[in-house]
Amino acid sequence: MKIAALFALGLTLSQHAGTAEWSQLPEILTGIVAPEILARDFNITNFGSVADGKTDASPAISHAIDACVKAGGGRVPLSAAHADGSFA
Repeated sequence: MKIAALFALGLTLSQHAGTAEWSQLPEILTGIVAPEILARDFNITNFGSVADGKTDASPAISHAIDACVKAGGGRVPLSAAHADGSFA
């Protein structure tokens, strides 16, 4: 993901390299700090997800994200079984 973002940024920079706004980019980038993500997982199966390839997992994902936010952060991992298009 980082490589794709940096590639897109490079393309954008090359297209707009002469504009004054883009000259501020190096300074802006020095102020960006990567977030620290807590090693606390919110498994979507605990929120009603069924990895059957048919059942919409979106409500369970939404509930897991809400619980994650309420707890102060963490991760909502998705298993390969949920990567088959069972999202609405």
